[in-house]
Amino acid sequence: MQIHHRPPHRGRIRTGRLAAAFVLAALQASSAGCARKPPAEPYPHESVLAVIAELRIHLLFDPYRAVPGQDLEGRNIFRVSLARLNELDQILGEDYADIIAFGQAECFERLTEWDAASVSFGRVVQSGSSLSEEAAIRLKWAERIADITSEREDAMTIESYLNQLASIQARLINLLEPDEPVFPYASLLRVELERAREKEALMLFRNRYTIAEGSDRAIEAARELIERHADGRRDGEHRLLLGGFYADLAGDYARLNPPATALFESSIWESYIAGAREQFAIAARADGDPAKPEAQARLRALDAYTQRTLNEAR
Repeated sequence: MQIHHRPPHRGRIRTGRLAAAFVLAALQASSAGCARKPPAEPYPHESVLAVIAELRIHLLFDPYRAVPGQDLEGRNIFRVSLARLNELDQILGEDYADIIAFGQAECFERLTEWDAASVSFGRVVQSGSSLSEEAAIRLKWAERIADITSEREDAMTIESYLNQLASIQARLINLLEPDEPVFPYASLLRVELERAREKEALMLFRNRYTIAEGSDRAIEAARELIERHADGRRDGEHRLLLGGFYADLAGDYARLNPPATALFESSIWESYIAGAREQFAIAARADGDPAKPEAQARLRALDAYTQRTLNEAR
């Protein structure tokens, strides 16, 4: 399958209009509030606008390709913004309810909490405000993705769970093709698709001793994950995953076939080591990738393990 990407600015949810709506609604609410309350106790619209303005900057970045934004303390901006909006929601009146709920919904989207996003967008729709029309469009997407990605409790076996993941992947791909959704939903769908493929690889590897050809299937799934999501921000993570699979296979082989015995066949063990080193080395050379320092450390650990095992095998 080949996924064609569109520039993020094409078909984007109208963030400019939304930002203007936020400002206008907040200012209108502020004016109304001043008419009902003494001047000494104005509505804190400055706080609402500050949170929304900072949030909107980070919402412009592609969630599939860009690392989530951070505040000045290095915390995930969407978690921080959500906490701030929750606090404001408790102390402000209905004048700000639609603005806050819309911001909460967008935070939930970026945190991939689709049920919560649906609830918040639903609040905006029911408010009948100037944001309701846009919220109705977003609500349909949130509900659709929530329905696809929610894992059923009746998947009681490994194979049934793998079948469920395959179904999730197929349905997500169906939403991406042939017409790519507007921003940010094309990217958010890729985030979910990437996650489903990662879960598949992990499930296969963790159960490799009970699944037929489990190790080979896990390696293949991890390689497919890397190939299909090479344009995403998590390439280094995926290479650490695949490299870790190979390193674990090497470790298991050496434990079951001790290097100091005739059971140990160095060619088999070395093939696993080579696979691990290849993936760790690629991630270790990727400037700007958050996984780079870990990959470098994994390479050093792999070298130390390799030397110890070879010493025993002499």
